[in-house]
Amino acid sequence: MRVLLCDDHELFLVALSTTLARRGHEVVAALTEGGPVPELVETAYVDCLVLDLDLAGQSGLDVAEAVRERCPEVAVLLLSGTDEPAAWDAFDRRVVDGLVSKMCAIDVLEQSME
Repeated sequence: MRVLLCDDHELFLVALSTTLARRGHEVVAALTEGGPVPELVETAYVDCLVLDLDLAGQSGLDVAEAVRERCPEVAVLLLSGTDEPAAWDAFDRRVVDGLVSKMCAIDVLEQSME
């Protein structure tokens, strides 16, 4: 699966990218800011975007909405360390395809990507 990752915590991003690559996924990019995400999702033929809810200086929900408008076929998973109502609202509105806790096991994340 071709995956694009976006999280503003570099250590978490590198660990997730490395782990997913070792498990056979193609990580096309691992970004710490959301600005370039919508265009890259479109041009890199991404299957799944794994996106942090709270990016430094930008809402992951805004990025998710931009991706959904440009590439409705791409699966968008929102990662969060908290249980924010805004994330559930985005899921209910079908802006994102799934919500995954940053506390979950890697197997749970992988299952959610499918």
